[in-house]
Amino acid sequence: MRHCACGFAGLCLLLILIASRIPTYGQTALAEIVGDVRDSTGNIMPHVPVVLTNEATSVRTALVTNDAGAFTSTSMLPGVYRIEASAPGFKTYAASHIELSTGQILRQDITLQVGDVAQQVTVEGAVGAVELQRDSGEISSVLNSQTVREMPSGTRKVLELVELTPGVTLTGRGSAQAQTLAFFSIAGNPGTRSNMYMVDGASTAFPRTQGDGGNLPAVNPPTEVVQEMRVVSNSYSAEFGQGIGGVILMTTKSGTNQFRGTGYYFGQNDKLNARNFFSQTVPPVRYNNYGVVFGGPVVKNHTFFVYNFERETNGSSTPVLLTLPTALQRAGNFSQTFDRNGNLVRIYDPATTITDPTGQPVRQPFPGNIIPANRFDPISVNLLNNYVPDPNQPGTISGANNFLANRRNVELDRTWHLARIDHQLSANNKLYGRFSLDKPTYPQGGPYRGLKGQNADPFDVNVLQTGKTVAIGHTGIINPTTLSDFRFTYVAFNLDLQALGDQPDVWQKDTAGKLGLKNLSIDTFPYFAPAGYGAIGGSGGSFGGRQNLIYRTMRAFQFGETVSRQQGRHSLRAGVEWKHSKAVYASRLWPSGQSTYDNRLTAQPGDASTGNSIASLLLGQVASASVQDTPAADTRTWYLGAFLQDDWRVSKSLTVNLGVRYEYDQPKVDVKQYQNFFDFNKINPVCNCPGTIVFSQNLWAITQQNTPLWNSQPYNVAPRIGFAGHRLGRRTW
Repeated sequence: MRHCACGFAGLCLLLILIASRIPTYGQTALAEIVGDVRDSTGNIMPHVPVVLTNEATSVRTALVTNDAGAFTSTSMLPGVYRIEASAPGFKTYAASHIELSTGQILRQDITLQVGDVAQQVTVEGAVGAVELQRDSGEISSVLNSQTVREMPSGTRKVLELVELTPGVTLTGRGSAQAQTLAFFSIAGNPGTRSNMYMVDGASTAFPRTQGDGGNLPAVNPPTEVVQEMRVVSNSYSAEFGQGIGGVILMTTKSGTNQFRGTGYYFGQNDKLNARNFFSQTVPPVRYNNYGVVFGGPVVKNHTFFVYNFERETNGSSTPVLLTLPTALQRAGNFSQTFDRNGNLVRIYDPATTITDPTGQPVRQPFPGNIIPANRFDPISVNLLNNYVPDPNQPGTISGANNFLANRRNVELDRTWHLARIDHQLSANNKLYGRFSLDKPTYPQGGPYRGLKGQNADPFDVNVLQTGKTVAIGHTGIINPTTLSDFRFTYVAFNLDLQALGDQPDVWQKDTAGKLGLKNLSIDTFPYFAPAGYGAIGGSGGSFGGRQNLIYRTMRAFQFGETVSRQQGRHSLRAGVEWKHSKAVYASRLWPSGQSTYDNRLTAQPGDASTGNSIASLLLGQVASASVQDTPAADTRTWYLGAFLQDDWRVSKSLTVNLGVRYEYDQPKVDVKQYQNFFDFNKINPVCNCPGTIVFSQNLWAITQQNTPLWNSQPYNVAPRIGFAGHRLGRRTW
């Protein structure tokens, strides 16, 4: 399989060499300008100099039309341009204020009028005009700079605005992760991890080596630092791969020849909010988002920078209604424990269980419905008296809903940095670099904060996260009709979710051992769940069902090269990309243990109206218990992709887009050999039947090779076809 992938890599290089001899243009992650130059009679004009000038930076791109009178410039920075063309015996053509948006293929056909070259024909573009995509069959929507800048956003993150485009459904709204990430489906795709993300022309997504599939956006910048976005929902070119959903093309702001800066602040406060009907008070809300964007020239007309700093804090609460054991119940006295109809709930002694003549188990009730103190489990007494708050309201006749308090469901503290630099080495060579650092923490405080149950609050969780991205690009004009675009991207991500991790007396302080429990992890407070009552101990809060989730290392780096050139009516773009990914992760469900308690062990067998889970807990009668821990796997993989895109301009009114893409995803391996397998065919020596577990460490001892987690698929070839037309006969397409 390695020979197949390596052989195809050689074929990709061959395609790039061919592309240097065959002219191309096509859809791009940045933007393109294409066009024809003709005289006033409609005849093509070859070898005409065409100059594209960014009006904000004065950076010039010099081109020459080919033998068919066509010109193209790929990997253009979105912005407003001036386009000039001149030839001896013809008036100079100058079109200004031509707006180029992210992912756009802008056709700007030029007609030169006979006259003195010193004379000029001026064309004025309209910034913000409706875009007509005439050379690509893609289905896409653009969010221009005005929309990005002025549209209100709940999270102040730009990817939230993707929902404004047709066919997009935002999921995960209101979750803690939505503060920094974005979860959405495009064009009905059922998966939220199948989209492709391109920032400034470079792929920017988390690697797919971790357990949850990855492929989420690695950056979700503030709206103030984003120039614009395009959402491509269908019919995208062969340039885009590694997903089956939509394509998000994002362009960050770049510096200009003038120093410019913006400071901003957004805030929310509970003083302006109304009280929830079920709350006694207005839950606290403190949201503060402030930052600055500043940019300008380092060397005028050559080097430009932009820097964005942002600080964000968000604290909001929601009311929580719980049922907690009363003082009498904690003392073993259940004489005042009633059901919802006011009937006494009888407590039976499991130590008196016998079998009656009919074969049914029966028990004797505790006298007075009171459990003697000498029967108490000392660990349970410690839990109920020191780690469970007292009720703060009467509750119902059954004692339910006797505790009401606010929990800090959002407590975000985030710092963000982004720096970008653009440099023009020469008229034919441009460099670009971008760095971002995102450091959010979003702990969730529970309703026991400030009370005696604070150190065992099941709602309490701490989440520490760091995200980094680096992007480097080079765009070069090899000759007037051949262009090269190189991109390098590095993505790194670390996360540590800790149940009760923000409690200094709990996290990794061996609270299980201090309670008297043995052979449990030192990480957090063990989890106790009596049925019908508020739980005790670390559970992961709203991330629930795990006490620790770690991504110690999750990183990917990618190289990509695309060569394009145009000649005649056919165009070709060829490219190759390679990505290596690594993730060290573990989802540790219950390393410090969890146990449940119900009414059955203190009930009369067969009578569900008797017994109580707190009584069972006091007696140490466990319904179920488990310890689940997982070592951190170290998974690695690499990816190879290559494409060939042909955009055939059949006529002035019709362009056909043809492409093919090849992808090879190396099956990921766990280099620590923690992942095991089930072989359906191997004979199990226990039952002498097919089906047994195969341990990868045993395979390593024999083969000295890592075992892939799935079989390779070396023949993933995806054709692409589309067309774009306008003014076909009397119809407009």
